[in-house]
Amino acid sequence: MAENKAMKFEPVPDADAGFEDSPESVQRRLAREGKVRLKIEQTTDESAPSEIFVGVNGYGFKIRRGEWVEVPRSVLRVLQEQTKRIYRVTHDDQGHQTLTPVDVPAHPYQAQEIAA
Repeated sequence: MAENKAMKFEPVPDADAGFEDSPESVQRRLAREGKVRLKIEQTTDESAPSEIFVGVNGYGFKIRRGEWVEVPRSVLRVLQEQTKRIYRVTHDDQGHQTLTPVDVPAHPYQAQEIAA
């Protein structure tokens, strides 16, 4: 499937040190859980990486921006938790500016459920 070329699966070296689960058992668990389709959006930031790394219990996923991929639901949960804080300028009735902190996704994405 052409979509899967956008994603590489790879165990993270020595990530299982101190944990009971081996990378192989995590991989089996991830294979059994529900899947979602997702696309990490392109960015205009030239210094941003073209691939995003997402780690789930010592198992790594590299997801290429701008391409739809099928991933375990845990990958989506990790992306939902990755946020960054930006500051928006707001103006009151008297023209005073205020910086308001807002947490936004670190890597904006689109996700679609996959029917079981």
